[in-house]
Amino acid sequence: MNKPAYPALDLSLATTTPLEKRPSKVSLAMLAKPSNYSADGTSIDSLIPSVLKGADLKAVADAWASAIQRGRGVILGMGAHPIKVGLSQLIIDLIERGYINGLAGTGAVALHDWELATHGHTSEEVADGLPEGRFGMAADTAVAYWKAVELAQRENYGLGQAVGCLLSTETDKVGPSILATCYNCAMPSTLHVTIGADTAHMHPGSDGPLSGVLRYVTSVSSDNW
Repeated sequence: MNKPAYPALDLSLATTTPLEKRPSKVSLAMLAKPSNYSADGTSIDSLIPSVLKGADLKAVADAWASAIQRGRGVILGMGAHPIKVGLSQLIIDLIERGYINGLAGTGAVALHDWELATHGHTSEEVADGLPEGRFGMAADTAVAYWKAVELAQRENYGLGQAVGCLLSTETDKVGPSILATCYNCAMPSTLHVTIGADTAHMHPGSDGPLSGVLRYVTSVSSDNW
């Protein structure tokens, strides 16, 4: 059977336009400018292009600096990935300098913060452990998590405060802890747990009702913001 012949596309029919008339998303003014960088670091923004996430980062930095200059508070909302990608000590430094005044995290923040602080390592390959039911099943982590939940219930703490308290007063730390720093600096830290979704909830001894009675509202969000 003969293959059908397909004629070549006639590109002479394409519509073109002068470059000067075409809208562009990137201009010279948006490029990173290493030559403008000074050794004192005051012009570090010159190393960041004002494009896509670079523009977002600059907007966050400007809003953050404005809040501090106006005496307003800054709450850092985060999941566990800042811990997993090595930013714990940077966040701790910002807390200790007073550039962060409150922290709101996911339940996973407690797990990874505790592992890094007490064992010096955290995070695992999901694809390796999930098929065999091993992902998230480190016993030590879950035991510590539920110990913190019990402390929170007993002392009328929030979970973030309870984890920070345990890490500060009952554990010999080998690594940095964001939640312990919050506790030691008397800075509010709240953990917003999805009950039944964090890995600690899959362990023997997990207690959904105990999680449910924890104090979950704090006035910090309306005190200085």
